[in-house]
Amino acid sequence: MGATITTGKAVMACQPTAQSEVIYILVEQTYEKNCSPHTPHWGCFAIGTYKQVMQRVYAHAAAAEGGSLNNRSMDLTPESYLRGWNLAFHKPMMFNNRDISFRILERNHWYDGIESTKAGAVYHKLKDTNRLDVWEKLISDDDKVSLSFYDNIDLIMSLFGVDGVEPPWRIISRYFEPHGVVVPGFIPGKTHGGRFPAGMDKLIKLKSNMARTVFAKLGADGYYHSYEWEYRVIGEFVEKQAYECEMVQHGLGVKNIKSFRELLDSLPHSNDDYDIFIKKSALQNYSHSSYASKLGCKFEDAPELYSIGNMTFDEAEKEFYSFSNAFVFIPKQQAKLAA
Repeated sequence: MGATITTGKAVMACQPTAQSEVIYILVEQTYEKNCSPHTPHWGCFAIGTYKQVMQRVYAHAAAAEGGSLNNRSMDLTPESYLRGWNLAFHKPMMFNNRDISFRILERNHWYDGIESTKAGAVYHKLKDTNRLDVWEKLISDDDKVSLSFYDNIDLIMSLFGVDGVEPPWRIISRYFEPHGVVVPGFIPGKTHGGRFPAGMDKLIKLKSNMARTVFAKLGADGYYHSYEWEYRVIGEFVEKQAYECEMVQHGLGVKNIKSFRELLDSLPHSNDDYDIFIKKSALQNYSHSSYASKLGCKFEDAPELYSIGNMTFDEAEKEFYSFSNAFVFIPKQQAKLAA
């Protein structure tokens, strides 16, 4: 299986003006497992305030749960990945002011600039920030823009920040190696004005083919919908709810991941407590004809909830796998009413 292998982390930071928030520049050393030679290189993946860059960190941590992000020993977990970034944030290095250059690339080119397909989005960002002077420069014969990082931090973040048009490695070279004086004053505080998540999704636990454990989520209609592998459920929790907890108080993110794992482990398997239906309106358009053929009727004549009878979950997966994204799990005592 392919994976991005992480081998190093570094935090750089600056305060462009006395009134501005501290801006963090996160760089990570990685290589691709399926590409040789395995030569790690540094790449910038986030520029922004602490709350903004930590969104990216927690998104990467979520990928560690499924194995697409790993370490050399192939035992990386979201928790260990986050602890590594905690250490890096306690040694923030000064990011000195410098000129940042970029241009709009020709078609079919993708490195060291903004992809041509993103030009429209760049124009609208520059218009919204009243910086069409930059746009005029981009479309001129000279076509390359150089800006002071400190003096234009808002513009740079709008284009290359966490919510920007392009990732920051397009303006910070992949060959850039982090170095600088450690600035203790840039170490993040313990609280960041966050709020606890409203509540966790209610889940049921099911045992599937090949001894897999999957979970279905309670919907607004009172039924449990579709199902996801355990690593995806944990990954989603890491990226969303654990991140929000971390913004309330430092350390709560990792602590709540551990608690969520324990909760999932404690749930009983509920295969025998639910009947399985297929919800017509949840099917993808491309599957309508095959679903109608499977049921032996026109798609428009199929019921909104189709009961698969007394099949077990394993049997239902095998028989209706193509439509499993539309599975609905209903408690047996309610199933007769739903049918």
